[in-house]
Amino acid sequence: MTVQDWLEEEGINAQCVLEDYLDDAFVGVSTDGIAVYAFDKMVDCLMDKYRIDAHEAVDMIGNYLLSEDKPVILYKWREV
Repeated sequence: MTVQDWLEEEGINAQCVLEDYLDDAFVGVSTDGIAVYAFDKMVDCLMDKYRIDAHEAVDMIGNYLLSEDKPVILYKWREV
């Protein structure tokens, strides 16, 4: 099941849902309806998808943050 499928099934109208190849980085939806992604997982997904290194993946994430419709990106402080 994709993130989009899950959102539709749950009746959640989330904003800023990114490409399917980032589904593994999706962690939920904020209280104001914006999709939330885990930064470290986004890096992994982008590295796998584009066969790039971590620095290039971080640069790509920066582009998401500059877009008008941007997701919330969760940076872990420590493992829980």
